[in-house]
Amino acid sequence: MSEAENRVFADRLEEYNAWVLERQGLKTRILPEDVANLAVFLASDAARMISGQNIAIDGGW
Repeated sequence: MSEAENRVFADRLEEYNAWVLERQGLKTRILPEDVANLAVFLASDAARMISGQNIAIDGGW
């Protein structure tokens, strides 16, 4: 969870986490590494033909 989530939902973190996962398509929390992996991919030659796209890293939210 993010620092903001930890502060806002401090008294009910487990309940909040269950609520998020219940509604999210992929049943795991998004990590900073997930965003970093996309950035590395987009910076690589493998993504050389990708342009003007919006890519959501949202776990199927």
